[in-house]
This record gives sequence, structure tokens and C-alpha cells, in this order.
Amino acid sequence: DNNINFEIEKLRVELRHFRGMYAIAQNETFDASRRLNDLEKQQLEESIRLKELKVKEEEAKYLAQKEKEQHEAAKRQAEYVKENLRREAAIRKGAEERALQESREKEKLLNAITGASLHYQKCTWEEIVAACSSFSEDLKIGTGGNGTVYKSNFHHTIAAVKVLHSQEAHGTKQFQQEPKSIIHRDLKPANILLDQNLVSKIGDVGLSTMLQSDLSSTTTIYKDTSPAGTLCYIDPEYQRTGLVSPKSDVYALGIVILQLLTARPAIAVTHVVETALEDDELANVLDPEAGEWPIDETKELAILALSCAELKRKDRPDLKDTVLPVLERLKAVADAAQRTTSKTQINIPNHFRCPLLKEVMGDPCVAADGYTYERMAIEKWFKENDSSPMTNLPLTSRSLTPNYTLLSAILEWKSRT
Repeated sequence: DNNINFEIEKLRVELRHFRGMYAIAQNETFDASRRLNDLEKQQLEESIRLKELKVKEEEAKYLAQKEKEQHEAAKRQAEYVKENLRREAAIRKGAEERALQESREKEKLLNAITGASLHYQKCTWEEIVAACSSFSEDLKIGTGGNGTVYKSNFHHTIAAVKVLHSQEAHGTKQFQQEPKSIIHRDLKPANILLDQNLVSKIGDVGLSTMLQSDLSSTTTIYKDTSPAGTLCYIDPEYQRTGLVSPKSDVYALGIVILQLLTARPAIAVTHVVETALEDDELANVLDPEAGEWPIDETKELAILALSCAELKRKDRPDLKDTVLPVLERLKAVADAAQRTTSKTQINIPNHFRCPLLKEVMGDPCVAADGYTYERMAIEKWFKENDSSPMTNLPLTSRSLTPNYTLLSAILEWKSRT
């Protein structure tokens, strides 16, 4: 019985021990379960925070990208504005330079219209070099005994420029004076150039000389020079005495006029016309290719030419007081006759018309697109449009620059028509 009791007691002790162990294990399991729940909760919270951080990171990246794009756009805009400012500055500078040059041309044009201008124009050396393209061989017209002649373009005007040879440098002081009389000494048809409008320009001034008039003296001014010129056009007294005067060119002018009337060589042309006038047969010696001659005006011109070609200087008329008034009056008669008989429609150059009005411009202005418009028309266009009427592209500026060069050409064209 004792053994049984002992075994029972032993089992009880072990049972209590197992119960204690079970309670401990149960407590540990509960604690572990609680800690597991806490860890899962903490993990969930960490996962949520991680997702929030990722969202914030994506938002930050998006904002950074947007800011970068805005920065690039602002940079491009700044460069565009800078380029426009640079372009406008260049355009403004060019426009100011053109306006300065064109204002000078406009002043000359206004002087020409009012009759206050001189019959010549002074040019700087830089303007001469630019007009001749630095004396390009392509523009060379010819070379003579005194220099080389080049074709040039001075502000819408075709001209001939003669560059004297180096041995002619001794005349520098002479050219720097303000002469009252310039004597060509070789006036003849070959030295009278015609442009596309048949406007004459006297060329080949290599033999020309200058006289300084004494305003306090009433005597005729002469200059002793070596005889120069072309046979049949040289003043007979100049050949005989070597003294040149303003009336030396008057003699050559008379011969040139007689040649224009008769289309004959210079030799003996005075005798031919004199004989025809004496026999009242002037019409028989006139150039038949020139059309029908108005006999009264032609006779007056022939008599004037013969008086210019007198052998003695004292018998020749004064160029300013006698010859020029007669020529201007005859020219006025010819112009009036031409306007009366002309039935052809006037051919207006296209660049004289405003692209908007299709009419000849009276106040041409250059817009930012490079085209020239009538000021009133383009200003009206700007009230409703921001683009070019020609290219349909946006205009960088609405500034208008007066085109005085074109205005000068239009006024010159109107004066001829």
C-alpha cells in the first residue's frame, strides 16, 4: 500500500508539475501571441508608412520634374526674349542708320523739289568704295590715259567713277578747293553716258580743270594749260592760245547739239547746218531716224548751237544766262508735247505699289517682316492683326521705318511721268 501511495503521490507531484509547466507554457504562448500581434500591427503600420513615403517620394519626383520643366521653359523663354532683344537692337541700329542716311537723301530730295539743291552731290571715300564694290574688276567699264572708270550705284542712282592714275596725285590740292567753274575740256557724245531712263551723265573727267573765280572782278577768267581734248570739239582759241575758259566747253556743247540734230560726224557739221539754214533746207539735214521734228523749235536750237560753236569766244553766248534758259524752255515744250500725244498706259513698277492697297505709295514704311507698305494701310492692319499680311507669321515688332530711298525713287518716277 505504501508503494502505491508513494506512486500516487509521485504522480500527483508530476501532475502538479506538468500543470505548472502547462500554465507557464500557456502564459508564454499568450505572451508570444500578443507580441506577434504587436509585431504584425507594427509591421502593418510600417508598411503603411512605407507606402506613404513612396507616395510622397513619387510626388516629390513629379514636382521636381515639373519644376525642372518649368525651369527649362523659363530658360528657353529667357533665351528667346534675349534673342529678340538682340535682333530688335540690330534692327533698330540698322533702321537708325538707314533713317539717318535716308533723312539725308530726303533732305536732298526736298531741296531738289524746292530748287534749292546743287547740281552735284558730295560723296565720302567710303561711299565711293562701297558703290564700286571695292573697285571690282567686274564693274570696270574701261581704262583711259588718265585713269580707270568703274560702274557704281549711289543710293538708287547709277554713276560712273573714274580713279585717276598715281601720276595724277599732284591734283589733290586742286580737288580740295571750292571751284566756281569746272571745265571738262573733252565734252563729246562718247563722254556723255545715258542710264536706262535716257538721263545723261557727263563722264571721263580726267582732262577737266578748275577755275577759281574772283567775285570782285568783272573780267573773264582764263587758265593757261597744255592743249587737251578731241579734235573737232576743242575750242579753236584754246588750240591757238593754250588758254582755257568756261566758254571752251560751250563750243563743244554747240558741236554736240548739232550732232544730235543731224546724226552726222563732228567734222564740218557747222558748215552743213549753216548752209541748210541759209537755204531754208534745215529739214533736209535733220536726223530722219528721230521722227518728225517741230521745225520752229528745231531751228531755234540749231541757231543756238551755231552761236555756241562760234570761232571766237566773245561771240559765244553765256552758258547760264543764255544757253540754259533756251534749253530749259525747249525741254518744257517737248515735255508738254509728249504728255499731250502719249496715249499709252503708264507702267507702274510693282515695288512702287503697296501690297495692301495695290496703289502707288505716298508714305512707304518698312515693317518688321521686311516688306514695305503704305503707312496708313499697315497701321490699319495692325489694329486687327498681329501677323504679317505677306507671310502670315507673327511679327516681333510693330515699329515702322520710313523708306526714304523708295520714296525718292517714286518721286523721281512721278516727275518723269
